[in-house]
Amino acid sequence: MSGARSLVRFIRKAAENLTELANVTFYQGQYDQSEKLNNQALAIDQRLFGDRNPAVAQELNNLGAIEMNRGKYPASEGYYRRALAITEGWYGSDHPETAANLTALAQPLTFDKHEQEAQSLLERALAIQKRVNGPINSTVATTQNQLGIVAFQGKQYDAARSYFTQARDTWKQLFGEQYPSVAVAYSNLGSVCLEEKNLACAEQMYREAVSRFDKYSANTLNDAVAHLKLGRALLREGRFRDAEPEALFGYNYLVKKVTSTDRFLLFARKDLAAIYDGLHDAAKAARYRSELELAAQTKH
Repeated sequence: MSGARSLVRFIRKAAENLTELANVTFYQGQYDQSEKLNNQALAIDQRLFGDRNPAVAQELNNLGAIEMNRGKYPASEGYYRRALAITEGWYGSDHPETAANLTALAQPLTFDKHEQEAQSLLERALAIQKRVNGPINSTVATTQNQLGIVAFQGKQYDAARSYFTQARDTWKQLFGEQYPSVAVAYSNLGSVCLEEKNLACAEQMYREAVSRFDKYSANTLNDAVAHLKLGRALLREGRFRDAEPEALFGYNYLVKKVTSTDRFLLFARKDLAAIYDGLHDAAKAARYRSELELAAQTKH
């Protein structure tokens, strides 16, 4: 019996090592490798514990994050729903782990235009997190940031700005100016400014984000999107030459990492076509418009 327990511990440790390596490759943007490692760990834990264990939920959450970063929102939602069912069944409906899963599930729902369900999940998560952890907590800030995204997509810009500012200030207080999530909040605030046509504010916020990502979280999806958004702000100012390298930075990352119909990649192509129109380079503008047409055919 002791030998059997030792074998289980050994196998479980192997799964933990696979998950840790999967996390490293995920943050390096190596999604295919991360997916492979997570699936290996998932298979081990399912054989050890069955399908209703928190270790299984962790790997499902990781797979959901990979699909989220690839722009495959329905697939991401599927993983997160499976993880939530396990977590809620194990810990109960009013537990911080359940709240974390609620917040995770809200992300693909938000980007897939299911804002009402996303908002309901996030408000439930936020109530749990504030009760358990108090108002100044990283999980609270994460949920506030996600609520800001929901408000932003609903064109409720004052509410979005409030949520993003609360999240940014909490992350700053807890972890300092250079924490990557602070950069995320700045990028989101820039998007509010851009939609309100305050281009100077948008450029300032995006530069705050880019400077942090480039130093502490380079070559990630968030970094690429922040550069892309900075390029859009500069494009709208008519600063085509300044916009070009920012848009290309985002495009060159995204074209290797996401599907051809990903929304960020689509707007990268649209912006690059407009930039090259402004620079009177018809051949390059035509290239990106051709890619847009091919993506539209793929989507339909």
